[in-house]
Amino acid sequence: MICGLEGVAAYLDDVIVTGRADAEHRQNLEALFKRIQEYGFHIRMEKCNFLMPQIRYLGCIIDKDGRHPDPEKTEVIRQMPAPKNVQEVRSFLGMISYYGSFIAEMRRLRAPLDSLLKKNATF
Repeated sequence: MICGLEGVAAYLDDVIVTGRADAEHRQNLEALFKRIQEYGFHIRMEKCNFLMPQIRYLGCIIDKDGRHPDPEKTEVIRQMPAPKNVQEVRSFLGMISYYGSFIAEMRRLRAPLDSLLKKNATF
């Protein structure tokens, strides 16, 4: 339903509309409302928030400057104890992989942990 709409993203039943300025944001909202009407869907206004300067969405903060990791989420990762077995390494790598697009050196940084997934690796 939202395919082709600028500044609009959806995850399950959550839809976000972004814009780098108020005018762009309003234009993107109007396009979404038109599409919702075309499809015969309805909006529950009590679940909506409009013209927010920033939002937390799927582990990130989205604002006028773009998408950034949510510091609350990354702090949880920082506070995790060091993995002690293969299962914990896999779990940790899964958590940090989500934020890989924000870290230029991710492949190099995770190489020592990847090596722990090899057969007969010692901890």
